[in-house]
Amino acid sequence: MPNSKLKIFYSCVFTILIFLAAGTASAQDITSGLVGHWTFDEGSGTVAGDSSGLGNTGTLTNGPVWGVGKVGGALSFDGSNDYIDAGSNAILDDMSVFSFSAWINPGTGAYGPQGTIVQKGHGDIQLTYEGWILAFYPNAPTQLTFRAVHQTNHLLIQAPPNVFTMNEWQHVVVTWDGSPNASGVKIFRNGVEVSYSTQQNGSGPKVSDVARNFLIGINSYVNTPFKGSLDDVRIYNRALSSTDIQALYALGSGPPPSDT
Repeated sequence: MPNSKLKIFYSCVFTILIFLAAGTASAQDITSGLVGHWTFDEGSGTVAGDSSGLGNTGTLTNGPVWGVGKVGGALSFDGSNDYIDAGSNAILDDMSVFSFSAWINPGTGAYGPQGTIVQKGHGDIQLTYEGWILAFYPNAPTQLTFRAVHQTNHLLIQAPPNVFTMNEWQHVVVTWDGSPNASGVKIFRNGVEVSYSTQQNGSGPKVSDVARNFLIGINSYVNTPFKGSLDDVRIYNRALSSTDIQALYALGSGPPPSDT
């Protein structure tokens, strides 16, 4: 009998240790490879700190407004000229593999239901000359589009119109394995991979983005600005797994916090 009790005791301890290890691994997964993280929890001022610790401090330009988001605070953009400039830290230059994650609540702006979410490059979503960009496509309601510039043909991925919705918080993740293949880009909404209306392979060498700043809410042409709110913006130097993406979505999948 004592031996049986001892076996049960050790079995319980072993189970607990596995559970704790799994929880630790999960927590590490969403910080591993994190090279930029803007929580927008400051609530005031003109600086958006980088919680990754790598110094990609964002400067609020033309007055984005602090507010309530899905994971703490958020910033609201007026769709006119608001944006954040996170500089040109070398760690964000010419990333061979990356994942971008954010909570977005898009509204209808001067250019229709579209706008630039993030860019590391030059140009806009239709005419891009360097680097990469993630934006809603003009004249196609809520058609989220990722474009990466290659010298011969651009890599272009589009979700169908209306997969992403207006005036509603939703979580978006884009992962890219760095290849010119359209299959190397995946777009997720609320933890689930979307279907695609366009999948165009790139060809020729990638065009460098080294000379360009990391912009949130606008492109280098300072046109097609984002209208709406953004929260918990992240960039990783690796392709997130489905488990990682689900964990990020879970951070804000409850009701939004109260602003009172």
